[in-house]
Amino acid sequence: MKRIVPVMLMASMLILALCGMTAVPDKVETLKNGDKVEIVKIFHLSPDEDPSILIEEPFEQDGYEYAYESMVKEETINQQSKLAEKELTFSTDTNKLEEILPDIPGSIPYDGEDGYEGNLVLNPSSIQTEAEGYASSSFTVSDTRTYTDLPYNDKSLIPQTVEKNGMTLTLAGVSWQ
Repeated sequence: MKRIVPVMLMASMLILALCGMTAVPDKVETLKNGDKVEIVKIFHLSPDEDPSILIEEPFEQDGYEYAYESMVKEETINQQSKLAEKELTFSTDTNKLEEILPDIPGSIPYDGEDGYEGNLVLNPSSIQTEAEGYASSSFTVSDTRTYTDLPYNDKSLIPQTVEKNGMTLTLAGVSWQ
């Protein structure tokens, strides 16, 4: 029983020593003001870490004796951001931007699969409109007419334009037989 207590006490001291050494300073500055010398250590801890683990026992360095004096705590908010965009498609009765713009929301919520969330704000210059249900096509319209009983072969006796299915066709050529 006597052996267990010293071993347990040594294990406890070892655990406490290791806990005090978990945080490594990001920056160490030695400040001299006359005869007074201070060592300032700057640490960055996560919100779940206890700053009391940073308090050190008195120590000696370069002929000076140092003892813990105070701690200044500055909380910083770590905020990350990224650019995101989302394409919305919808139908309207018009393709006039000035008539469509009031119907488009100025911002929409963003809750991405990547863990980011926030609001997406409309960039009006990114709006594109196009007519829906239209297609272009082209085809050739031709007409052949035969004129008989002309007194002689004179092109001026043949009409230069004719109407077919609502379209005006211009005479392209004459073949005399």
